[in-house]
Amino acid sequence: MGLGKSIQAISLVASTLNHAYQHYRQSAYNMQATLLICPPRLLDNWANEITKHSAPNTLNTLFYHGPSRHNLQPQDFFNANIIITSYGIVSSEYKAHHSITNNKFSPLFY
Repeated sequence: MGLGKSIQAISLVASTLNHAYQHYRQSAYNMQATLLICPPRLLDNWANEITKHSAPNTLNTLFYHGPSRHNLQPQDFFNANIIITSYGIVSSEYKAHHSITNNKFSPLFY
């Protein structure tokens, strides 16, 4: 704790926004976001750290967690620079997305 790992990660994302946007424009995928995966108890901490250590309106953050994640629109993902979610969500959506018997779509796995 306190070694600056969060600030380093936030700085890396912020310093590569232009590169991410260029990739987004040249890609078949309409997303430029960095996926940040953490334990559920740290979701709010990460959002607070991003707000605290970045210039206002620089990094758009999207929470992808809980039942409300199903109400998100594609535009929410396209506008995000960082998508914050948990290990459990990624694991369950990966399994559902790649299941032969289940045709569920997850925006995490284009």
